[in-house]
Amino acid sequence: MFFHWTLLLGLTLQLKTGPVCGCVCSPATTLSQFPLEVPADVCCLNYSRSAFGLLLWSVFTNETNVEMLDLSSCNISFIQGNNKQVSALQKVYLERNRLRRLPDQFLAAQPNLTEVNLSENLLQELPGGFLQDSSSLQSLNLQGNQLRSLPGSLLLLPSLQRLELDGNQWECSCLLLEGLEAGRQVNRTHKLQNVVRNLTCSSPRHLTGRSVWSVSLTDVCRPAGLTALFIVLPLLILSALLLCWCCGRKRKKKETPTFSTSKKRAPSSSYPGHKHPSKPQPPAAEQ
Repeated sequence: MFFHWTLLLGLTLQLKTGPVCGCVCSPATTLSQFPLEVPADVCCLNYSRSAFGLLLWSVFTNETNVEMLDLSSCNISFIQGNNKQVSALQKVYLERNRLRRLPDQFLAAQPNLTEVNLSENLLQELPGGFLQDSSSLQSLNLQGNQLRSLPGSLLLLPSLQRLELDGNQWECSCLLLEGLEAGRQVNRTHKLQNVVRNLTCSSPRHLTGRSVWSVSLTDVCRPAGLTALFIVLPLLILSALLLCWCCGRKRKKKETPTFSTSKKRAPSSSYPGHKHPSKPQPPAAEQ
């Protein structure tokens, strides 16, 4: 039994510290600050369980030969900069940190990249261009974050074989379901369904607790005609109200009485005690 446990432990350590395409990784080196420069002849950096806080991503350029980067459990909360140059990186381990967000186009256009682990962080969303054109990626672990949506482009990566997504707060929205449907239709139908089968919806409320794979597009996506109706109907109602208001103003203006500009008549003297002056009588005719 002891031999079996020793063999299993050795195989597990070899995944992190063993050779990566001929690169031999040394045991972890604990640092208090991430180095400003990386030696050009180093193929593996293992700083697991250090205390960086800040990670300077700009040190990984096309002039470095780092193939494996292990920064797991390093208390990293922020990644500064984003080097868009092609690097030699093949495996990146950033699990068990405190990352809330990633730089735009993080790990994009990395043709050698095959494995990325970002599990057990605090990620709430993935940036635009994340892993874009990194077509050799085979494994992506996003377990145990606070993600609510997933870019559909991740499901279209041609070499992706393993995608760990459980332990997040998935919002079963039209965007998420359309991305899953696109990935299912392109390729890896059964593999993708096996991954998504164990995921459950956290929102909206009427879908809470349901398996993501059991939700259909018609459950969350409005038909195009209905969407257009919701856009046009308020405009029609507003136009009708405006027309009624204008008609009401015209009608009110017509009903307003007009005052005469003629001279005022003499006031009537019908009040008591007033005597009208008598008219002089014409003289009688002489006979």
